[in-house]
Amino acid sequence: MRTEDKKKKGILIYMRKIIFSIALVITTLSSYSQNLSDLSFGTDSTFEVMSWNLEWFPTNGQSTIDSVAIIIEALDIDVFAIQEVNNEVQFAQLINSLDGWEGYYQESDYLEVGYIYKSESIELDSIYEILTADEHFRPLPRSPLAMEFSFMNHEMVIINVHLKCCGDGTLDLNDEWDEETRRYDACNLIDNYIAENYADKNVILVGDMNDLIQESAPNNVFETFITDSANYLITDMDIANGGNAYWSYPTWPSHIDHIFITSELFDEFENGTIETIRIEDYLSGGFNEYESNISDHRPLAIKLAMEDLTSGIENIVLDESSFSIYPNPSNANFTFSIDLIKSKGIIEIYSSDGKLIEQVQINQGQTNISFNASQFPNGFYYAKLIVAGRVSVKKMMLVK
Repeated sequence: MRTEDKKKKGILIYMRKIIFSIALVITTLSSYSQNLSDLSFGTDSTFEVMSWNLEWFPTNGQSTIDSVAIIIEALDIDVFAIQEVNNEVQFAQLINSLDGWEGYYQESDYLEVGYIYKSESIELDSIYEILTADEHFRPLPRSPLAMEFSFMNHEMVIINVHLKCCGDGTLDLNDEWDEETRRYDACNLIDNYIAENYADKNVILVGDMNDLIQESAPNNVFETFITDSANYLITDMDIANGGNAYWSYPTWPSHIDHIFITSELFDEFENGTIETIRIEDYLSGGFNEYESNISDHRPLAIKLAMEDLTSGIENIVLDESSFSIYPNPSNANFTFSIDLIKSKGIIEIYSSDGKLIEQVQINQGQTNISFNASQFPNGFYYAKLIVAGRVSVKKMMLVK
């Protein structure tokens, strides 16, 4: 072979190697490439809550809104408890861009908290601020936002908080304006509020709590929850004690976003999970892109295995028009109004967890039946009318 031909062949082999190397790199990157729509977490058989500080939402305008909308729909979580909403109009724009979610934003002079919830799985009762008195401003400059709702006939309460930031890591109870002291006092206020207002209810406390849960007792602002293990579980304690790769605030780094549950949900969490969602893994620019475009906090999400209590109650509704209840809500006495019937019937009263607690007989020709519920505790109930094989179910609310 001539020298010139050898050179041409050598160049050809070299070019082929370069092309192969480039192709290998592209193939390798493609095999690992992911985007925001590949995120997943929620399922049809579990209840999920995510705490997410959105850092002055929207930190990058329309780009942030579009990205957050993709993330919410991909994760398919039932309730997003969010912090640091900075623009009510753009928050409404986000909600309007979502298919299947509704939102609530509490406007105030401070960066506020809000909710985004899946309307097909959440039966909303009310959303309201708690601990709003002037005397609570020092420990709680941003009032917690409570959300009461039903999920699969389970009565649920979420309390979304954004506690005071900053401090030197030392709890100084002699200084009421010490940042750690303010968070410490806030936790005690919230603990007392839960005990007084949500006894025996499924309560989830979430949010940007701006402090560490794994600190030793003298400086741990969460002692009221940690020491009361009979009533509370710090679901993300293992994350806090683990490596910083899964901490919620990587720019420090630290783990300062938390989810606590009350004892009513311990069993549901045993078959559930808690995790920090590393959204940056689904962005080509990694955490730098995530922080520039979305937030400096990673979200923290919990999944609870909830028994479906709707089976046998709401799913058997055949005729809605034949049955009404008034007043509803009531503080004691309800009246059931039904169409004129030609045979005897029965109204069964169920608690919110699906247990039959009372039966009311209906005589032929009766159209109005009184029911006194004063012996039952506050909450939701279901009245199931059964007449000649026809069934209708209505929800009742007892408020004393």
